[in-house]
Amino acid sequence: MSSSRRIRIATGAVLLLSLVLGGRVVSHRRAASGLAQLVTATGDTSRVATASAPAIPAPPAATPSPARWVPVESLKPGESPRFADSKFPNRLRNTDASAGALVGRDRALLLRNAFIDTASSEPLRV
Repeated sequence: MSSSRRIRIATGAVLLLSLVLGGRVVSHRRAASGLAQLVTATGDTSRVATASAPAIPAPPAATPSPARWVPVESLKPGESPRFADSKFPNRLRNTDASAGALVGRDRALLLRNAFIDTASSEPLRV
């Protein structure tokens, strides 16, 4: 196949594609302008079809509870924290619950170097 024939075929394909896509754009514009003319002429918007957003399920209702600050206490020199982790000795904790148990709690903060349970009345010892 010669290169001039390939160019003609490619040009024809591009023109055909632009005609098809251009026709769709024009038909959408006509429909939109016809709708605008109908609303302007009659002032009645009750016949206008609108696309509704898909229904999104509401999140489960949470029981409102007041926000709580976690008390912080200083460790005395030489004193060890109450909830020490042998694998991570520098991790701050105010609970002995595991990471897996704290994941399911709404009132827990899980950080790389701290496991904090805000529902607990136990202070965070730093």
